[in-house]
Amino acid sequence: MPAPVVLHLHTEIAKALRDPELHASFRAAGVEAQAMSPAELTAYMRAEYEKWGRVVRETGASVN
Repeated sequence: MPAPVVLHLHTEIAKALRDPELHASFRAAGVEAQAMSPAELTAYMRAEYEKWGRVVRETGASVN
């Protein structure tokens, strides 16, 4: 995705997450939303992919 589009999406999503009503809706649903920079999100997703990939490999988990 082009960098300007990513930056625009990040800016708008971060703005939306600061809205108290939206924040309350997420909390009521048990969701803790937080704004991350594109680089932070990439690092988080990479770490989660590696962590859960290791769990799947070590346990032999599969989708039925």
